[in-house]
Amino acid sequence: MPGGGNLFVRRFHHSLTGNNRWLRERSHESYAKNYSVVFPYDEPLAGRNMRTDPLHEELLQQGCVFQERHGWERPGWFNPRGKAQVLDYDYYGAYGHKPHEDYAYNQLLSDEYTFDFPAHHKVIRNECLTCRNAVAVFDMSYFGKFYLVGPEAGKAANWLFTADVSKPPGTTVYTCMLNDRGGVESDLTVSPIAPGSHDSALSPAFEGDGYYLAIGGAVAQQNWSHITKTLQDKKFQCRLIDQSEELGMISIQGPSSRSVLQEVLDSDLSNEAFPFSTHKLVKAADCM
Repeated sequence: MPGGGNLFVRRFHHSLTGNNRWLRERSHESYAKNYSVVFPYDEPLAGRNMRTDPLHEELLQQGCVFQERHGWERPGWFNPRGKAQVLDYDYYGAYGHKPHEDYAYNQLLSDEYTFDFPAHHKVIRNECLTCRNAVAVFDMSYFGKFYLVGPEAGKAANWLFTADVSKPPGTTVYTCMLNDRGGVESDLTVSPIAPGSHDSALSPAFEGDGYYLAIGGAVAQQNWSHITKTLQDKKFQCRLIDQSEELGMISIQGPSSRSVLQEVLDSDLSNEAFPFSTHKLVKAADCM
């Protein structure tokens, strides 16, 4: 806020701040837990399941314990004992609501009320080692997915980002985005894309320069506002397109990731054909 205030509404997504259920539930839980100890692994029970991606149900059935980030249900870790669904908010039994019994998700949170390693540290450790030694699949669909396109998109990108993103289509640049005080607004990847006339969520129609921006989900609203304000203040002739809800994002990581991907993609993924810091549009199982 101007004038030194500490209310920063852009840390909440606009789909939440305009939703009466989310406002009502989160306001109540904030009051109900006002004097509760804030543990590092705690999650809200109110205002949940507001933003879910197409993989949500599949991951839930496999025991995924979700975390709430910017309204998204983000995969946290996997419970070996099975499904732990986030249920409708019960207001902790207030206002005539019957509190949930045998609430598996809430019990898992309670088990992690510690400042030490959580009870499920060994489970998470095994997941990390699997990724380091073999391969792991991450659902990153909660990320912000924006397109910066138009006649002066290149000029805007050079103003916004610290790294040189004046690269040919097919490259990907990891960079920071700073504010006018030199502080870091975000770290993100910027991928130059070629112009075209066919419009879709995967490939927007535009003339001039174009960039695909992949931004951490927790700061997506803030970054959208920062970029939009910069484009307006500097009068850059380009536009910012938000495709966060229309696109998913899966990250396959680990030493076996290329060989696993090669089984389902129609493109050569060797290091020579697909080197580090590049991107390409391909088909997976005959689907674009």
